[in-house]
This record gives sequence, structure tokens and C-alpha cells, in this order.
Amino acid sequence: MTTPYQDDGAALIDSIEFADNKEPRCACVLLIDVSGSMKGERIAAVNRALLNFEQDIKNDTLKALRTELAVISFNHETTLVQDFISGYEFSAPTLVADGGTMMAPAICTALDLCEARKETYRRNGIAYFRSLILLLTDGRPEHDKPYDLDVARDRLREAEQESKVGLFPFGINDSRNGSGVDFPALNRIVKRPVKELTSVTQIGGVMEWLSNSMSAVSDSQPGDRVRLADPDEYTDKWKDEWQDF
Repeated sequence: MTTPYQDDGAALIDSIEFADNKEPRCACVLLIDVSGSMKGERIAAVNRALLNFEQDIKNDTLKALRTELAVISFNHETTLVQDFISGYEFSAPTLVADGGTMMAPAICTALDLCEARKETYRRNGIAYFRSLILLLTDGRPEHDKPYDLDVARDRLREAEQESKVGLFPFGINDSRNGSGVDFPALNRIVKRPVKELTSVTQIGGVMEWLSNSMSAVSDSQPGDRVRLADPDEYTDKWKDEWQDF
């Protein structure tokens, strides 16, 4: 149980943080598969893309002020790699791949994290946009129980229906680097069809798309309906070297 002293301390930290930056916020969660099948080129491509994403965010002042980023990795466990932090403070983590795959706890953790952050915004009088979750995986929910997958699916669809979050799924299906994502299994959980990546180099395009999306959101106002670019516009051009939100 959290003590009153801890509550007061957290509230004080929040008030200091938001006193310096009263811009509306968009909470964005990077939900990244780090199971054993991501070893090698795949996780290396993710880490390179995260570094580029960090620079893209920081190079745009408004986007850096309005974007808050969290990183959750998942294999047979779910790990909060980075709790929400402003775009201008974000530092790309170096992820390591190993283990099996459990998706349901990761999705539920991302939803919980977004809701908790929005409660912090409300408590401090900060306007906010709909949260965005980017899911990147190359596998299937091999260790999840059917009941847990149903819970994750229902929670996600309810959150989407109530415009609390938008989850955008990408599946790595590069046959040159081992097995790929189980699209039927994942599409039973998520609302939007999983975007297929046929080359690990396209991961860079995914993060470029996300940076562009955060620019579009940052240039709008809370409550506006923002048309995000089609991810294919970014991933297609990365092969060789969607929706309203």
C-alpha cells in the first residue's frame, strides 16, 4: 500500500514537472517484443530505430514538449523499461532479446500505464490527447492462456471504442531471419489489422511513421480528429536499404 508520504511526494514531483511545461500531452507507449526470436538483426534494427526516433522527437520543440514516451518490453515477462518521460528527456534504451512470448500482460500493462498517466494529467489540470500504443512483434502469444488473451482483447477494444487509446500493430515477417509473426492469432486480439514488415530494415520506417504521427498530433488540439499517414508510405521506402486517431 502507498503511504500518504509517498503520495505527497509524487504529487509534488508532478506539480514541479507540469509547472515548467503546461502544454497538452500525448502519452505514447512503445510495446516491443524482446523474445528469443528477436535476437540478431531484428533487435539490432529496433535499437537503431529507437536512436533515430529519439533524435527526431528532440529536433521538433513542440513535439518534444507535447509527447510523453514510455517503453514496455515483453517476452515471457513484461518489463517497464521506461516510465513516461517527456520527449526532450527521452533516451533510447538498448533492448536485449531472449525468452518466450506472452502478449496479454504486456497489452494490459500498456493500457494501465496510459490510464494512470491521464489521471496524473487530470489531477494537474493538463489537457491531453488520446494515448497511442505502438506494438512491434515477430511472434505469437505462445505462453498466454486463452482467458488472459480474451481479457486483453476486451480491454483493448473497450479502450479503443471509448477513444482512450489507439493501438497500432506491426508484425515482422522477414523469412530470411527465421519465423515471423502469427497474423491470425494477433489479429484476434487487436482492432486494426497487423501491418506486415517483410524486412527488418522496415522497422526504421515504423519509427519514422511514429515520429510523423506524433508531429501530426502535436500540431493539433486535444479533441481534434487527426488523420495519421498510412504506415506503408514510410515502411515501403525502407524495404531495400491508417487510420483516424
